[in-house]
Amino acid sequence: MLKLFFKILILAIIITVSIIYSAAHERYNANIKSVVPFPYIIKSNIPFKKEKSPILIIGDKHAKRLALFKDILAKKISRNLDDPIKIHTIFEEHLSVTRVKNIIQSYGALPIIIIYIGTSSEGYEQKFDIKDIGKIENNFKRYDNINIQSLLMILPWLSRLIYTPINYVKLNSTIVKDKQNYSKVEKLKKNILNLKLYQREIKDLFQYTKEKGSYLMALTTPINITRPVNSNCNPPLDEFANDTQKQITNLLKEDNKKLAFKKSEELTLMAPNNASVLYNHANIALKIERNNIAKKYFELASSYDCNNGDFSFIHNRILLNMGNKLNIVTFDFNELVYSSWQKNVLFESKDFPQNLYYDNLTSILAAKIRKVLRL
Repeated sequence: MLKLFFKILILAIIITVSIIYSAAHERYNANIKSVVPFPYIIKSNIPFKKEKSPILIIGDKHAKRLALFKDILAKKISRNLDDPIKIHTIFEEHLSVTRVKNIIQSYGALPIIIIYIGTSSEGYEQKFDIKDIGKIENNFKRYDNINIQSLLMILPWLSRLIYTPINYVKLNSTIVKDKQNYSKVEKLKKNILNLKLYQREIKDLFQYTKEKGSYLMALTTPINITRPVNSNCNPPLDEFANDTQKQITNLLKEDNKKLAFKKSEELTLMAPNNASVLYNHANIALKIERNNIAKKYFELASSYDCNNGDFSFIHNRILLNMGNKLNIVTFDFNELVYSSWQKNVLFESKDFPQNLYYDNLTSILAAKIRKVLRL
């Protein structure tokens, strides 16, 4: 009887070990080796040319715009020098920090100074499968455990067992717009996860350039806050809020702007995350010259715009906070533009500020760069 018991026990152990091995083997093969569990694989990035220049400007359409002023910047930096300093540029319309990080990490010997501007397209291309959001967040929770981080730094192949397998999105050299039809709830979840990814990617970029001895200057992206909002991720207004909205409309028709402002302020308390409500309140504030309040609510409306997942003020705040945390030089270009709020026309198009702000920016950058290069 005892022999039979031991035979059954041994058989049970063999079966259990086999099941565990089979599950581990399946998990290992379904995963990739990656210390940080990013949900994408960059198969090939956009083609870019390397140049032996001490300064690199890199980013999206805003980097392209700044590149138009590179000769002016070079001239200001090279004051009293026989030969002007060369500035190289790498830009693409919708180049996200995901791809910028990959380009910098594959660059080789980095330029002395890197000027980075370009967080206007963070949600433009698909970087993860919407169905995997829960798994992706759980993988990052595991990564945030300091013991697991330390283990993976020593044995990175263990990531294939530690992380839950997901459907990795493959990014090729062509940047393709994400055209999937997401529900409002999915859009909100997508935007939130994109922000979390941006925070981790910008940290990686900052740390890598610092480790390689390159001096990074990261600029915030100017946002045209008066552009109308596109969509709300939140539920429709309730009956009481709708009645208040009608009252506001009637008061504006009667030219009773002050009472309309008061009612609109009440409505923002009823629907604090509704982009349209916030945007309308900002416009009413402008009508009665409450300019600072208008600016605040335009910014909030932009941040809660569900179809504005590519970029928001939160990205700028993340960039500035991470720069401060890691001792990376950041400059708030957006704040420079809005220092003239309601005193000047800020934007010449829906995306780009007037040239005078770029001229001011080149003077500020030139002063910082001359100091770094001890010119």
